[in-house]
Amino acid sequence: MKLEMRKIALPLAIVAVALIVGFSFLSRSSSSGQTVQTANLPVVKAEIGTIQQTVSELGMLEPKNRVELKADLRGEVTNIFAQAGEKVEKDQPLVQLDTTDLEISLRKAKAQLRSAQADLKKLLTQPTEVELRQAEAQLKEAQIAYQSAQKTLVKNQELFRSGAIPQETLEDSEDQVILKEALYLSAQAYFEDVKDGAAPEDIEKLQAQIEQIEADIESIENNLEKCTFKSPIDGTLLVVDPEEGDSVLSEERVVAIGDLSIMKVVILINEIDIPQVNPGQRALIVLDAFPDKEFAGTVTNIAPEGQIVENVVVFETTIELPNPDDSLRSGMTAEAEIIIEAKEDALVVPIEALREQGGETWLFVKDSEGQPVRREVKVGLRSDTQVEIETGLESGEEVFLVTPAEVAATSNQPGFGPPGMR
Repeated sequence: MKLEMRKIALPLAIVAVALIVGFSFLSRSSSSGQTVQTANLPVVKAEIGTIQQTVSELGMLEPKNRVELKADLRGEVTNIFAQAGEKVEKDQPLVQLDTTDLEISLRKAKAQLRSAQADLKKLLTQPTEVELRQAEAQLKEAQIAYQSAQKTLVKNQELFRSGAIPQETLEDSEDQVILKEALYLSAQAYFEDVKDGAAPEDIEKLQAQIEQIEADIESIENNLEKCTFKSPIDGTLLVVDPEEGDSVLSEERVVAIGDLSIMKVVILINEIDIPQVNPGQRALIVLDAFPDKEFAGTVTNIAPEGQIVENVVVFETTIELPNPDDSLRSGMTAEAEIIIEAKEDALVVPIEALREQGGETWLFVKDSEGQPVRREVKVGLRSDTQVEIETGLESGEEVFLVTPAEVAATSNQPGFGPPGMR
């Protein structure tokens, strides 16, 4: 990681140079039979300073508030009102789909509704005195006509038996009786309807039909609204996927909008480190786009459930940082360093000077004769480059980063040595 590399590059270089210098000195001393000296080995003074214990991971910048709009309907793009990168306001139209078929369906449904509502109004209207008398008169007229047809049939039956009329005349009389009876029954039913009003089942059926038409209209109007993609927030238009004339499918992304005023970085932290991380902790973020600048952020959320990534349990951790000048962009690679704990006025030495084994911790302290003397110490906070010494060392004392014995051991490893001696 870049933060770590910057912090450890110099100490590693010092150690490497010390090993090479020490090896060269040892080679010269051994060949001359002299005792190994420490004058050329690096030492560092213990100093009072600030130390920070941190956790670092890589992530990617994205807006804290990012919204993607997907198509609910299949349709053709007829208009694009804004381009990626433009500032947009809430409810501002961004993309329009064709609505021709939906508008035709809406007009038809509204016409059906008006017709059904008129029929229902007619059913629910109480008959007037005039309408009732007209229906009664029609019934009486139909009754008289029916009775007259019956009398005519009886008379013609007698005449037919006496041979006074032909068969055809008798059959016409029979047909008239059937016709007049049907008209009479129809008039009688109409009179009853006018007198009693509409049947409840007829009213209920028509009301259900109206409700269905109204539901169809609401569905069509909702679909019409879905054909216009509007920004749900104030922000920046990040992505416009289709072009004018393209067809989009249901569930296909059309646009993405983000509020760039506050950005976030989501990093994956190892389960070993996660107990030390808490919301509210400060964080420093370095971006590939701005390698020489650090941005301040704050831990805002830690996932309650871990996930397995490459056989390691990790927890999503969110860090938020302000972006007042919009210089930070979505998708930038970010390295986040969470400050777990910080201490001022701490006695610190380079972490390369620390030795640990079997539960013991010690340093090699330079004595009055310039020789390394092992000394047990108690350590506190650790960073990538430094360690706090709580007890066992005083400010200003010098400690060895490497000792003659370590140089000698390293020089005996295969492949070690200056060029030409491997």
